[in-house]
Amino acid sequence: MLYLIDTSTLITSARMHYEFLRVPEYWSWLVYRASKDNVKITKECYQEIMQGSEDDHLRKWVHENQAILRYNLETDFSAVKEVVTKGYAKDLTETELGTIDNDARLIAYAYQRTDITIVTNEVSKSAKTRANRRIPDVCKIFSINCCDQYQMNKDLDFKTNWKSR
Repeated sequence: MLYLIDTSTLITSARMHYEFLRVPEYWSWLVYRASKDNVKITKECYQEIMQGSEDDHLRKWVHENQAILRYNLETDFSAVKEVVTKGYAKDLTETELGTIDNDARLIAYAYQRTDITIVTNEVSKSAKTRANRRIPDVCKIFSINCCDQYQMNKDLDFKTNWKSR
């Protein structure tokens, strides 16, 4: 199983749950798992994180480990289009498309393969607007595996002493 991690999940992890200076083991474990092709980030995730400030620990970590972290397959335009039209709406405006673009691309990667699970800390919620649908809700439409980072950590057996085992 390959876990593709959503950008906001990495950002939240770095700022709250697994701060680099407090839980460095987590970040080395993610690199290890990426080297085993269990965990990856998309080019869109990479680009979004690289827009951060130069002194951002997450930005530095992603840049230093990009060769291992990056999922190097491209999304198929037809898969992205299907995710957008069936998962969100057929007639989204340019503004709405801009809001969901990276999420739709992330889901499209998993739509193309059955062995991918999307990792997001977004929770299911009925959307009031069509471009405000959450990743788990769109994944459900396409029967795509989706979990939060804690489930991924459990599935891949993260422990702070993982190197000693």
